[in-house]
Amino acid sequence: MTDPIKIMAQAMANMGFADVDSWTYEAEACVNALKEAGFVIVPVEPTSEIRTAMLDALHVIHNPKIHAFSISSVSAEAAWKAALTAVQESEEEGHV
Repeated sequence: MTDPIKIMAQAMANMGFADVDSWTYEAEACVNALKEAGFVIVPVEPTSEIRTAMLDALHVIHNPKIHAFSISSVSAEAAWKAALTAVQESEEEGHV
């Protein structure tokens, strides 16, 4: 089960008050409240969409003088935002 709403509803149902379907509305309200407060629910392990978005956003810089690669903090921030956008797009498509 990967849908956060279903997971939350199941957790509430496991408390013994009602079945899963009875808690779906409340779970959805919790997820929406988190989103409105600026939070996004993301999986612990990145999906292939998240990995792709992060790699596309990262601009790895090669320095031939010292034979090293570096990633700027700007690129890291862009990768993070790309990952969150990928999660939101997956949610809209019904994949998360």
